[in-house]
Amino acid sequence: MFRSGIRWICSSSAALKGPRNYVNRKTGRGCGNAVLPRFEWRYDKALGKNFQKEMGVRFGIDTGLEDRLLLVSLGSRQRRLDDKKMNQLSRIMEERIGEVMATDETLGQLQLQISRVRVDRSFSQVTVSWMCRGESDLEVTETLEKMRHQIRRRVGEMIGVTCPEVKFIGDKSLLMEQEMDRLFREADYGMDYRLLSESARVLGNVKEEEKPAAERERRRNPPKWVKPKNDN
Repeated sequence: MFRSGIRWICSSSAALKGPRNYVNRKTGRGCGNAVLPRFEWRYDKALGKNFQKEMGVRFGIDTGLEDRLLLVSLGSRQRRLDDKKMNQLSRIMEERIGEVMATDETLGQLQLQISRVRVDRSFSQVTVSWMCRGESDLEVTETLEKMRHQIRRRVGEMIGVTCPEVKFIGDKSLLMEQEMDRLFREADYGMDYRLLSESARVLGNVKEEEKPAAERERRRNPPKWVKPKNDN
């Protein structure tokens, strides 16, 4: 009885000392509603992430968080991108490659027009299609082949991850359209029948719209009781 009373007094004496600052000894993190000064950096970091997410959901502001998360996830060894991520990465790479080419003096003089940028599923190659103009295309190809390593390095610095191999391909769709237009203009549709005889020239120049509509309809569909005239 006496020993149990001493044990109760000793155990209750710790509770009478006042509130304690509970700290998890394994992680070193505290608990409670108050933020300790040494944990302030964690609080600011978590609050910043939540603020960006809430603003993006509430107001639809593109904070670029999804793009950054996608680029960070590319560091994994096994990368198999779906169609949505491929389109998103293609858009990101198109913007970055366009910025690099616009700020470079040598590439800016070429005045290239990028038609398409495509990333493969394993993120191992970036295919950049540029519009061929027929004039100095060989010079443009040599310049891009010489500058592609520099473009890759600068794009990697901008996105924060290793940029895959960049391959430039000339898009000849514009040249094909121009060639088809030229062929249609110069196409030979045969001899003009109006030049064969005087009658063809006169009959060919008569417009069908000049005749009255009632007369055209009557000649096209004659009544059944009208007998055809005999030439004899």
